[in-house]
This record gives sequence, structure tokens and C-alpha cells, in this order.
Amino acid sequence: MTNQAVDSPYVYEDLASDEVEGPWIRLFKVRASAEPNGPIEITIRHAILKQKHDPKFWGLSYVWGQASDDVPLTVVDSDGLNKKWLPVRRSLYEFLLTLRSRDSDDSEVALHELEFWADRICINQDNLEERAHQVSLMGEIYWHAEGVHIWLGQDPGGLATKAFTEIRRYGDQYWFHPNDEQRFPFLNQSDVEKLDIDTWQAIKQLFEAQWFERVWILQEVGLGNKAFMWWGGKHFDFNMFAAFDFWLRRQGATAQHHFRLPRAKIIPALNAWYDYGQSTVQDWQAPRGSQIEMNFLKQLIAAAPSQTTDPRDRVYALLSHPSSRRTSTWEPDMRTDYRAICREPLLITPNYTKTTEVVYYETACVLLRQHRDLHPLGAVFHDKETFNLGLPTWVPRWDTIGSKIPLGCDLRTPWNCSKGGPNFDLKLMPFGRLCVTLWKWATVENFDSETDPAQLPFLSQVSREERKKVLPLCNGRKAFRSKERNDQCIGPELASTGDWIVFIFGSWVPHILRCCGFRTYTHLGTCYVAGIMHGEGMEFFEKEGRETQMAFLV
Repeated sequence: MTNQAVDSPYVYEDLASDEVEGPWIRLFKVRASAEPNGPIEITIRHAILKQKHDPKFWGLSYVWGQASDDVPLTVVDSDGLNKKWLPVRRSLYEFLLTLRSRDSDDSEVALHELEFWADRICINQDNLEERAHQVSLMGEIYWHAEGVHIWLGQDPGGLATKAFTEIRRYGDQYWFHPNDEQRFPFLNQSDVEKLDIDTWQAIKQLFEAQWFERVWILQEVGLGNKAFMWWGGKHFDFNMFAAFDFWLRRQGATAQHHFRLPRAKIIPALNAWYDYGQSTVQDWQAPRGSQIEMNFLKQLIAAAPSQTTDPRDRVYALLSHPSSRRTSTWEPDMRTDYRAICREPLLITPNYTKTTEVVYYETACVLLRQHRDLHPLGAVFHDKETFNLGLPTWVPRWDTIGSKIPLGCDLRTPWNCSKGGPNFDLKLMPFGRLCVTLWKWATVENFDSETDPAQLPFLSQVSREERKKVLPLCNGRKAFRSKERNDQCIGPELASTGDWIVFIFGSWVPHILRCCGFRTYTHLGTCYVAGIMHGEGMEFFEKEGRETQMAFLV
């Protein structure tokens, strides 16, 4: 057989459906090249995930970017004769070039000896059935892998050495001596002014890497046995990056503020590293007592600021978390055998033939069954567009929350406005209706578009602790008053005069509803009402005869 020109696209061979020994995946190797910048050639094979580290491979984590920026690489058959082209994202192609260039001088990434898994290469993206099935396996894939290599991008300015050296200076010592404050005392302003500006500007640019914005990285870094961050040709242990952040929070906050490090951007990845770790690593050193709080609703909220090309992946990218298989939020699951957990059925099955609206509705139903109460409704945020999309208004839209803070979702909520209320019964009804039991507290009125909710008078009268809880809620909400009781309120931006402020039993915070028919209401979101968040309003409930009504949210 003669060598063929690369003139036709690579055609995927279907993966076997027999999963008796374990699920089937694809793995690839990068072929050696005498030219550092020569074309990337790979071989692809099918493999079975038998047990951890069998087969041996590394996961790759990178930013997808735009399809218009695709670059073709060459897929070579096992004989090295037939060659076909396969388009991949430019960032992945650049990553493979970088890894190949390090093949001879870094034993940890001796490329010719390693196999890799990357979603763009190892999943037939045009086969929606296979894509959905492989997405449901991605948690297992990264957990089985030796670890994960993270690509932050090219480093044309040569900043990586400065940033990594400084991060290692603090992180390495802090990792091994976290309680020895004598090694690294708190930095005051005079200490910070002595730090090298260029070095800390490099760290700032690292924090701003687009990789930290992706929703898929949460499982990739969270489940990786170990992780290395690559910035250009330099790489760095993610554990040291996490240790540096621990130091930054505890002893380096002055430096963070002085150099304006955008720490909010890196928090989701670091939280995932910790959260998945305590849920899946058997020799995890920290206490596991808070594992019950790592529910699926919390994962969805934590990932809301992250970015994804497909809005359905705001749900699907989180299915690797153990809570996506937990039938009850309130029953702690302290197991760490991740593969055994993955043998249990997912509560939400990826299906890319379904619309975003159907995926979000089915997710909301699963969350209600998990919680057996109305915690999930605290994540509802509407704008004019989403309010009229035809999706039930009580269903959270995971593509509109962003960095706004949900009100009423925490299991250990600091508020309980309906303390001592009657037993509640919630039912999912046909046509997307949710049957609830409610009590009307007041009617919305008195809008002042100029009023900043963070400047409401009651905030100067409450405790410092209460004010600290309330101020973050002002983002994405507005101020108003109630008509009958003259309460100061912080609630949904779509709330308007005549809407109802209600207690819905099974929820711990007030809600804003709009009547649209006999006992039928649309749900605008939850709200904070000054003076009743700790059960004070239930005194009026008793005085007014405990009159509740059954209502339907649509």
C-alpha cells in the first residue's frame, strides 16, 4: 500500500456498545516529528475503561474557541499509511505542538510514551447519540486518567516563568506548612510595595486566562488525579496554585487588592478542585462533614458564572459530580469510590436532541424531587426575554443567572420567614404547572428607580452580620416597598405594582408572584423583606387565621 495524500476527512468508527468490562472510549497518541513546528499527526484507538489508570492516559483541558478558527491535524492509521484530516480547535492544536516540543526534555510529558483523551478528538461530535453518551462518561474518563494537562494559552510575553516562580515561592511552602505563619507573615502595605510589579502583573494576567471561565474545566480539574497548568512552554503543578490561593486569602489579601488580582475568576476552578476532591479522593485529608451540602443545585449555582457554547452544557457539564446521582439531598453520602458511584443511574441523562428549555425544565423537576421542597425556586432570575419564552416561570434559567446571588437555595439558609408554618404539599402537575400552598403577605408598590437597594434605610439598623448577608443580594435586584405593611424590600427587577409578596410553604424566603388567572400565578423570583426574614411575619399569620390557598405556578 502506498502513502496517501491527506485529501479526505477522517471518518469515525463507531464505538462498541458492549460495556461488560467497562465503557468504551477513544484515545490518541501524537507521532514524533523531526520538525518542531511540523504538522501534527496522531493515531486513534478504541479502549475500555477497566479500572483506575487502566488504560494509562492523560486528559487534556483547554479552551474550545470558535469553530471558524479550526485547524486540521492528520489522523494516521496503525500502519502509518492512510492519512485523513480532522479539524480541531486552534488552542488544542497549539497545545499538542507545545507538548510535542517538550517530548525530549521532560520525563513527565514524554509524548511518544503517552496516550491522551481530548473531547474534540475522542468524541464524534456529529453523532449526537455518541456525544451524549460520552458526556455522561466524562467524569469517569478524567477520574480514570493519570491526570490532566491544562492549556492556558500561548505566552508571547514570556510571563510564565515570573508568575510560576512567585506562585511557587508562596504556594510550595504554604502547601507543606499551612499553619506556620512565621514563614510567611501577613503582608502589610509596605511589604506589598516592595514586591516586583512586573512579576505580580504576570500573576494578574494568569488569573485572567480564559480557561478559568469554562464550565467544563470544573470536572476536568476536579477529578484529575493530578493536574499541570501549561502557559506557553512552561508548566506548573495545580496543587501549588491552590496553595498559593490559600495563602493569598489568609495572608496576602493586601497584595491581592493592591495589584487588583481578579480572584473571582479563579474561584470556580479552585472550588471544584476542593469539592470534587473531598467527594471522590479516598485519602482526602480534610473533614468530609460538609459533603451533604455539595448538592447538585449548589453545583449549578456555582457554575452559573462560567461560560459554555451550548446552554444545555450548563447542566450536562456538571453530571460528573456525585450529587447528580443522589436521589435525596438530605441523605449524606460519604462514599468516595467514584467508580461505584458512577455505576448508579444519572438523574438527568444527556440528550442533545432536546431543546434548552426542555433540559432546564427536566432539571428543575429533578431538583424538586431531590430536595422535596422549594429550594430550587430561589435560583429563578428573569428578564423580559426569558419571562416570555414559554418555559414555566418557576424553572431556573441557568444561562441567565451569571454572577447574581440566588436567595433561598442554601440548605443552611440564614433565614426562615415561614418558621412554624403548616405542612406543605407540592405537586408537579400536567403542562408544567407546580401546585403549592401559599399565604399572601402584601402587595408590591412604591417604586423608585433611583433607589439603590444597598442604600435602603433598614440596612443601617440591622446587625453587621445581617448586613453582610444582604448586600450581595442587591446585584440584579431592585428596591421597593409593600403597600399594606410599608416593608422595605429587595426583589426581582421585573416586580411591579400589584404583584403579590407571598410565603410559599416549603420555602424559607418570600416570593413575588403575578396573578394570571384563577389561582394561577407566574413566578418572578424570591425577595428579601426587612423585618420578617426570621419568622416575625408568622405572628400575623396566626392572628389572621392561618388562611392559606392552593395555587398553581405556571
